[in-house]
Amino acid sequence: MINRIRLIIVFIFLLFNPPSFAQTGVNCTQIQCVKILEGKLLVFSFDQGTYKPFFIKGVGYQPTPIARHPSDWGWLDDDPRSNNIYDDSSILNRDFAKLRLMNANTIRLWKGNDTQEANRFPNKLTVRTLILAAKYHLKIIAGFWVNGLTFDSQNNINDRQETISRFVEYVNNFKRYSAILFWAIGNENNYNKIDGHLMTPEQLTAWYALVNDMAQAAHDAEGSNFHPVAVVNGEIEHIGDAAYGAADEQMPAVDIWGANVYRGRSFYTLFSDYKKKSQKPLWVSEFGTDAWHVKDINNPDNGYEDQNTQSDWIGSLWDEIVQNVPITIGGTVMEYSDEWWKPSEWRCTDSNLSQEENAKLVKRCISTHYHVGHPDNGYPDRFSTEAWFGIMSIARNSRLPHGPDIMKERKVYFTLQKKWQLNPY
Repeated sequence: MINRIRLIIVFIFLLFNPPSFAQTGVNCTQIQCVKILEGKLLVFSFDQGTYKPFFIKGVGYQPTPIARHPSDWGWLDDDPRSNNIYDDSSILNRDFAKLRLMNANTIRLWKGNDTQEANRFPNKLTVRTLILAAKYHLKIIAGFWVNGLTFDSQNNINDRQETISRFVEYVNNFKRYSAILFWAIGNENNYNKIDGHLMTPEQLTAWYALVNDMAQAAHDAEGSNFHPVAVVNGEIEHIGDAAYGAADEQMPAVDIWGANVYRGRSFYTLFSDYKKKSQKPLWVSEFGTDAWHVKDINNPDNGYEDQNTQSDWIGSLWDEIVQNVPITIGGTVMEYSDEWWKPSEWRCTDSNLSQEENAKLVKRCISTHYHVGHPDNGYPDRFSTEAWFGIMSIARNSRLPHGPDIMKERKVYFTLQKKWQLNPY
């Protein structure tokens, strides 16, 4: 009841405090809305007419509905819902109100561009997402997904120029909107495997060189009012290492390093180690733990939901992020909501069946909240349960069959809500 009253208050506030033109739209080509100065992320305040330090208090956001897969753009023909969840105002309003109430200020989209089918939906990120985010005073880290890399015999990346051109087109589509915080290239591409093997030093060098050229192309496209550009790394491996082309002077156009880090209840020496590697701001692009505690890793279904440990671990990790200002500019927790589809490819396919039959199996499977994952010592139960990372659990909307799923706050939501009241600056 209390949370419902708070949500009503948020909606009333927004009703009587409509967003200004600058908040929702088109002035970021006339002024640099976001910039980095002395290791801080600064955001221009249209209300105050000056730049304010901005510390990222955010979530990874991909609210895939029950029975949907991220690569699935369509409902059944008679379903009135939007094919693109980032253009569905019922989903966005549901979540953005909860995030505003949580004191979050940022959402990270892993994949704002469309990589599933060329020209069907030019981008998953939409203008509706950006306008509603500004309405709720949320910034968006706009991810640009880079599919699996391929190389020629000289370790040159195939389709290199096409990748740069697609990124520039993506930037040009959304650069004017004030909800954009910065662009984020890739996600753990340094972990990519080529022909079953981790990338060679030569291939990693080619990857980081591509990232720098993408960042420079984005800056050129935006001119002097450019948004910063980040690249999302798996851990801090290779960062600052000239042998991989990843030293600061080799990547001058990249403004921010993002790092997905899962080391346990602590980051341990992450920040001190990073400080020796780079002078660029560090954004902790993923951190956290799941809410399912496995009793037997050989039978992940044997377990229970453990909200207390999830809340304790994530709260502790957030405290370390705050304690390591100014090395870091904040973090985005993994993740906003449970994603039931995640184990589908592992659990719901059969090598003896045809591709079409397997597709039907997956369609049925993603309507079930499975406990599949993989052993990993960085978790309380030494097992990462992929579909249970949400700070929100999800359930079917029995009252509105075509309405958005029901989101319910886990304990960690309230832990972060309290911690995010504070501004580390």
